[in-house]
Amino acid sequence: GVYDDPELENPTGNLDITGSASPCVDAGVTLNEVDRDYNGTARPAGSGHDFGAHEAPQADVGSIL
Repeated sequence: GVYDDPELENPTGNLDITGSASPCVDAGVTLNEVDRDYNGTARPAGSGHDFGAHEAPQADVGSIL
């Protein structure tokens, strides 16, 4: 489970994970049959599935370099 602040945006609405610092990022169980999140985003978006219905957005490394 997640015991720290999950850093959710709009906690009374969509419950999107806000960023890479959230303890929910990459903390979910990998299920091969779950390849998309609630919004249709490919899973996993990072090194593992995120905990919950939504994958956190990943930074575009190419735009940082």
